[in-house]
Amino acid sequence: MKNSKLLQVGLLVVIVIAGATLATSFPSAERLIVRLTVIAGAAIVLNLWSMWREGRVQKKQAAEAKDDAA
Repeated sequence: MKNSKLLQVGLLVVIVIAGATLATSFPSAERLIVRLTVIAGAAIVLNLWSMWREGRVQKKQAAEAKDDAA
């Protein structure tokens, strides 16, 4: 799971850098490129947040199960 998170963070960085580079290279399409970059970045951030949240729920359930067993 850590590899997946690391891969997604790396992908987010690549998308932001590529979006900035493309936006400066093609001024006529700057608005479209910025919008696509923001949408792609937001999708990755939401996915990372979802993974983080699932991990917290699993930890909480494991702690509750441990308390119940004790």
